[in-house]
Amino acid sequence: MTMRESPTVREALNRGLNFFGVATLALLTTSLVHSLQLARSWSGRAGDLALAVITLGVLLWYTRGRNRYRRSTVPLIGLLLAVVAKLAGIWLVYGRLVLAGADFGVAFYLLIAALIYGWQYHHLRQY
Repeated sequence: MTMRESPTVREALNRGLNFFGVATLALLTTSLVHSLQLARSWSGRAGDLALAVITLGVLLWYTRGRNRYRRSTVPLIGLLLAVVAKLAGIWLVYGRLVLAGADFGVAFYLLIAALIYGWQYHHLRQY
C-alpha cells in the first residue's frame, strides 16, 4: 500500500468548499424522499426527481479522480440548477410560482447555499 501525499492548503480549502456544495445537495435530496411518496401526480414529483438527478451528477463529479481538490464551479452550478428545478416543479404543480410552502422553502435554502458557495469561491481565489 502506498502512502498518498497530503493535499496542499489550496487543495484542502477547495475540498472543503466543494464538500459544502455537494453535501448540501445530498442532504436536501435525501430529505425529499418522503415527498416523492406523498406526491399524487408525476408533475408533483418532477421537481424532486430533477433535484435527485442533479445531485447524482454532482456526486459523480465529486467522486471522480481529484475533482474534489480542484477549484470548481460544478457544485455552484448544481445548486443553481436545483433552485431552477424546484421552482419549475412548483410551476408544474400550480401553473404559477407560489412563493410559499415546503418546495419554495427548499428552493430558497438552495439559493442561500449557492450564494454562500459563490462568495466563498470568489474569496478563495487569493489562496
